[in-house]
Amino acid sequence: MKSSGRLGRTRAVCLATLLAGLVLVSGGAPAAGQAGTAGAGTAAPGTGAGQWDSDSSRPETVCEPSVLDSPYIPVDSWVYPAVLRLYSLGYVDSVYLGMRPWTRSSLEHALEETGERIEDEEDDAGPATDEAKGIYDALIHMLSDDMQGPCLTHQGGTRVESVYSVARAISGTPLRDSYHLGSTIINDYGRPYENGFNNYSGASGYVSAGRFLLYARGEFQAAPSAAGYSAALTQTLAAEDVGLLSIAINPATGLPYIQTTIPTGPIGATTHGRVIEAYASAHYLNHEFSFGKQDDWLGPGLGGGMAYSNNAENIYSLDRKSVV
Repeated sequence: MKSSGRLGRTRAVCLATLLAGLVLVSGGAPAAGQAGTAGAGTAAPGTGAGQWDSDSSRPETVCEPSVLDSPYIPVDSWVYPAVLRLYSLGYVDSVYLGMRPWTRSSLEHALEETGERIEDEEDDAGPATDEAKGIYDALIHMLSDDMQGPCLTHQGGTRVESVYSVARAISGTPLRDSYHLGSTIINDYGRPYENGFNNYSGASGYVSAGRFLLYARGEFQAAPSAAGYSAALTQTLAAEDVGLLSIAINPATGLPYIQTTIPTGPIGATTHGRVIEAYASAHYLNHEFSFGKQDDWLGPGLGGGMAYSNNAENIYSLDRKSVV
């Protein structure tokens, strides 16, 4: 228990250091945001704040959106079900539903035609059009900081993306063994949960400079203790796995070794800090190169065999995605 406590405190210190570094690095961002404004495009008459003319006779500068980095939208964001609803209503058709996360700039690009479609149907608007307009307005409001003109916000800066606290109360005995008996809560980054009061408090943000970006999201997680599976149930489940998973037999006891995924009791209370996401990325030739602990989702539905999702804690990976 002492070792577990020290590990929890170490993670908490690392998490606090990472978030503090995110704030400290932002100290030089305003100067970066002011530099290079002479290369900005000029706003065309009658166009919105996010529409800029580009002079094709000169080379692309760092102020052009096509050479600037953009953070990924976490896969547990409200954005994805909202865009899926727009897709179902027929107002957006250029998103990859089975491949997430999306960057903020790719979402902005996907919504370019949505506004025009809604305007074309205003004369014959119905409940579907009104619903689509409400979703579209909410998404545009979320992206408003990215649509103020390239050199105003994209050249360099920092942003606290979210600060949140989730309270979860569970009555009864929840399942937390998806391989054998199932899980009460899915697609939740493998957060701990038990009968009683559970809390997850965290923050996320990023620092950008031209085509480079640093993103961090961390949480403090707390869950109560639990009785867990009894020894008899644990042995029964382990015995079932012997033939399926080639589980080895402990020669000392003659019983199968217990899998770590089986929640054998008693389970102690959980209070620790966890890094949900932390990655560095660079945008180059319409590709996003990133390394770190980051979201990944492959599959059109909420669940699927052999598909990446946020049903477990993120892993560290080197990733490349094509950004449209």
